[in-house]
Amino acid sequence: MFSGLLKCGACGGGFSKISQEHFGCSAARNKGETVCTNRIGIRRDVLENAVLDGLRHRLMDPDLFKIFVTEFTAEWNRAQANAGADISSREAELKNIKSQTDRLVDALMNGTPPSAVNDRLHALEARRIILEAELAVTVAPAPRLHPNLAEMYRKKVAALADALAEDDASHARELIRSLVDAIVLVPEDGRLRVEVRGALAGILAISSATDTEGAGISAGALALQVKLVAGIGFEPMTFRL
Repeated sequence: MFSGLLKCGACGGGFSKISQEHFGCSAARNKGETVCTNRIGIRRDVLENAVLDGLRHRLMDPDLFKIFVTEFTAEWNRAQANAGADISSREAELKNIKSQTDRLVDALMNGTPPSAVNDRLHALEARRIILEAELAVTVAPAPRLHPNLAEMYRKKVAALADALAEDDASHARELIRSLVDAIVLVPEDGRLRVEVRGALAGILAISSATDTEGAGISAGALALQVKLVAGIGFEPMTFRL
């Protein structure tokens, strides 16, 4: 189910099948100890059950999600305040450019030679076009993170986990894969610690109803805006097993 997402916590290389039911570090087995010494394997069913259990119960922990929402909102407000200041500055500059342009046109009409004002007019016009294009870009609406997003996520992941037992479970497997960005297998005391990093876009998409419960912004757009604002500073979407 998670093939291609598995990474070795020792060397950063990929984990692949080393037998019908086991995964291991490819670099350790193919390139030797000079590249990686992590030769600990893990059974497929143990790995999948551990990750599924973590997805259900730990990836969107309500307490961590509350912290994320608080920090995200504060950062968003800061970014919006800066954006508002930039908009005001551009609007003031545009107003000044229009005033200068009007004065130069009046000067032409009053007999000033075109050669004396043409360069300045062209420069003002070029700047006016740039400013108007920048101001025409709609400021993205503030994302609204549904207060019950974590609970909706858990219910839907639980339903997906149950769907894996059905005859045709391919759709459920793909949706579950979409929730995972990477699975890092870290050697520790003779066993592998499983670290799972959630894929923000997939998490928000599966947690949201058709339009983020009426928030007026699609799950994809919400994921992008959260990613742009939060960057790498907020990581409530990672758990360790």
